Amino acid sequence: MVDSPALFLLAAAVVCSLAERRVGHAAGVLAGLLALAWSLAAPTGGHLPARLFGFEAMPVAVDPLSRTMGVALGFVAAADAAYAYATDADATMTAYALAYAGVCLGAVFAGDWLTLVVCWELMAIGATLLVWHRGGPALRAGFRYAIYHEIGGAFLIAGVLLHYLRVGSFVFGAGGVGDSRPVSRPCSRWSASA
Repeated sequence: MVDSPALFLLAAAVVCSLAERRVGHAAGVLAGLLALAWSLAAPTGGHLPARLFGFEAMPVAVDPLSRTMGVALGFVAAADAAYAYATDADATMTAYALAYAGVCLGAVFAGDWLTLVVCWELMAIGATLLVWHRGGPALRAGFRYAIYHEIGGAFLIAGVLLHYLRVGSFVFGAGGVGDSRPVSRPCSRWSASA
């Protein structure tokens, strides 16, 4: 089983940018549907423990809210790729959109603050490239978006660092107000809490 639904969309973005237009857009539709199916099939409470930048991390954690958002993002990605093909959108724009949807899924299924911050910053890059692809007046709009996103990212990083100093962990559920996801248990692969 693929460890994250984001991988489907990121792989489709690469295919879309390299393959013939019809094949690339079909890969985008298929990847969106696979992400949707993965979101439905992954066990609630399932998680994938890892290390990120030397810290304990949980890049993938499944709960009812992330499942719902994963289903929605998978559907939207599939519909977006189909719409892009029908409206003669170029493959580069579709690849950017698929990559953006992929990192959004990464943020949705993040089980720790580090993964969330990394995906948040990748979302800024993906969205800015998507807007800039149109050229003309979109360049200024994309620049403004990038600035506002990075200001928000700076506040997010500051909050995450304060949380880490207080709790000593980046994993959701390791302590603190509002942490509702379970702390990871040592396991070799996926595990599901009862």
